[in-house]
Amino acid sequence: MSNVDHTQGPSRPPSIDFRFAPDRRWTSICRPDDAEKTVVREDGALMYGFRSDSTVDWSFERVVAFRPTTTHGPIEVSQHTEDARTPIVVTVARYPHLTLTMRAVGHLDARGRRSDLVAWELVVHDDAPEGLLVGLHLDVHEEGRRWAPPRWGPAEIAVSFPADALPDSDMFVDDELDLVAEDREDARPGACLFSFPTPLVRWHATGFLPASGLRTVPNTASPGERIAGVVVLPLTGEVDPAIDADWAEAAIETERRTWAELPALDLPVHVPDPDLQAMLISCARNLLQARDLDEHGRPLFQIGPTMYRSVFMVDGYFLIETARYLGLDADADHALEVLLDKVRPDGSVNFMADQLSDDVYPHHKETGIAIATLVRSWELTGDDDALAGRWPTVRRAVEHIERLRAQAHDLPDDHPAHGLMPPAYTDGGLSGKRAELSTTLWTLIGLQAAVRAATVVAPGDHDELARVTDELRTDLHRVLDRQQADGHAAIMALDPTDAHHTVPGRTTASPPHAINPGTGTWAFAQALHPGEVLATDHPTVTDFLELLDRIDDEQGIPAATGWLPYRALWTYYASFAGHAWLHAGRPDKMVDYLYALANHAAPTRVWREEQALSHTGDDQVFGDMPHNWASAEFLRMVRDLLVLERHAGVELLAGLPASWIVPGDPVRIATPTAFGHLDVEVAPDTPTSGSIRIEVAPGGAREGELAVRLPEGTWSLTVSDGAQVLFEEPARTGGELLALGTLIRGVLSPARQA
Repeated sequence: MSNVDHTQGPSRPPSIDFRFAPDRRWTSICRPDDAEKTVVREDGALMYGFRSDSTVDWSFERVVAFRPTTTHGPIEVSQHTEDARTPIVVTVARYPHLTLTMRAVGHLDARGRRSDLVAWELVVHDDAPEGLLVGLHLDVHEEGRRWAPPRWGPAEIAVSFPADALPDSDMFVDDELDLVAEDREDARPGACLFSFPTPLVRWHATGFLPASGLRTVPNTASPGERIAGVVVLPLTGEVDPAIDADWAEAAIETERRTWAELPALDLPVHVPDPDLQAMLISCARNLLQARDLDEHGRPLFQIGPTMYRSVFMVDGYFLIETARYLGLDADADHALEVLLDKVRPDGSVNFMADQLSDDVYPHHKETGIAIATLVRSWELTGDDDALAGRWPTVRRAVEHIERLRAQAHDLPDDHPAHGLMPPAYTDGGLSGKRAELSTTLWTLIGLQAAVRAATVVAPGDHDELARVTDELRTDLHRVLDRQQADGHAAIMALDPTDAHHTVPGRTTASPPHAINPGTGTWAFAQALHPGEVLATDHPTVTDFLELLDRIDDEQGIPAATGWLPYRALWTYYASFAGHAWLHAGRPDKMVDYLYALANHAAPTRVWREEQALSHTGDDQVFGDMPHNWASAEFLRMVRDLLVLERHAGVELLAGLPASWIVPGDPVRIATPTAFGHLDVEVAPDTPTSGSIRIEVAPGGAREGELAVRLPEGTWSLTVSDGAQVLFEEPARTGGELLALGTLIRGVLSPARQA
């Protein structure tokens, strides 16, 4: 639990050291929108063709692993990217006598040909024995295939053969045979690999597993000597006949230059914590790498490269919002079109039906989320015409919700879901069809959004939408009051006898399957922010915040809230809970959770969705990696600490930590809001004084109040609209919320004059 107020006075800066990184790590190396989603394992292995028969049974069609030609195991393995912008994954494995460094690179050439490269270097330790036999060992794991040189002898290429059709072999390999140029005739993308400058020969697989063993022709080396090479795996397109060591070096430099020059990574936010800023850049990069192109060549945001290589409705709400924060409006617009493609004739929206049976896993909440998503994009763009054109979709969605409400009222009076919404699939920790609260909460978020929008684009619908919203809100309060009276601890599962998180109706469950008080509460947190469905002084909200404070001690993030309910945590639940705290006036908790989330990333700055608590060693793992809802949430947390939107307006610097007030290194952010575009700079002269500049610009869709929470100390304040200064405060004492005026689509009516 945290009692430190990060907004008040000097504090010891929090640090990012990845102390809770998962043991099993996957990192992407592809470019944005790349169809080839190679992931690099924590030991530097390349993994291709993810397969999943369930949420727990995972494998890859092909894995290419690397190690030195030694019987020793590694003493230590570390991994990082070359820098925050560049997803060249550097794996360093230290062995008793040598150290292997590998750089995994995804390359796309000018002709659209895709390949992966692993540039490797072996350094013999100074205390190693003289004449150490060194080389690179490769293991290729692929069911039904064997990888080998095209003939019995050394070759710069190995190709994939049917397991029973390897080339003829002899008793021994002659490592000194000359290379044969004709070997390249067997090169096929996705079915070959090259080694330069040292050729390959067949060898046994590590551990004598059913895999293909290869090694570079061995060399003897002295202490301090370095041996280097590169492995190239062509993946798509015609294999480039010019592939050699020089080609590989140029390819790697091309990728470094491409990432260094990518405009989308020049972020509209800067904080004076370089480690945190690096996390922000990497988050934006992760989102781009996970994107795919649809059949029309338009980018489509995806959650991850493996088991969640798709888009879901609730994830999509936050990914689309984040895309607009990053200035990727065209991509966000395309994502909205994908949403509209999912609208059914009855007015409902259901993305999950593509993955799960609608009868067994009804995802009714997606209709409310879709409404909220359409309205949020309108708020950030101010495009009245676009929302007016989509308004019939909103109306049909509301009509569908009313039919669902009628079904809920037809349930028996003693049914836990009577009067709310029909039994549904919660997700995020609760499976199956059951009486639950997430559907009600997100439906209310969507209905409230429709009411806000109707005021501007459909005034004639406002009163009817407000009636539907108020009736559902009244029924929600009735159920919450009943839970309070009954002492029902599990907020989201409405049947107090429900005990098993994946089997509805089961009244007992072992710890790995038990419903906890925090299970499935992701939607409750989101109902507080951005939803504002319940007041912060509501007894259930008070209980929820107290729960978060009890279960966040071990690793700084509330534990046991997701699909792994025992000695585990959902990493980016940190943002859901952090936003609840921020909305309730505890920005210090949001800051704590932000840094805790950073410390659950791998050193390559990517997250697994859920993982076991670090000290347990439990073999628990769930969800994609890199998981890019996590990336979006990390970006949102920083943005909202600086620019906190509520339905009634914007509070600037609501959660600015004292550790971000660094003389000579301003905090800067430029962002769209529902009320206009804002550009904010905090430029400290000392830790307790400096200047704050706020510039408003046209944008947004609504009217709201603009305020700034001044840091402790003495600050000058300037507010302008770009053309003129609206008012100035030359020396204002901090620590208070200062009203700046009414902001209407980027036009400020100031509370005081310049």
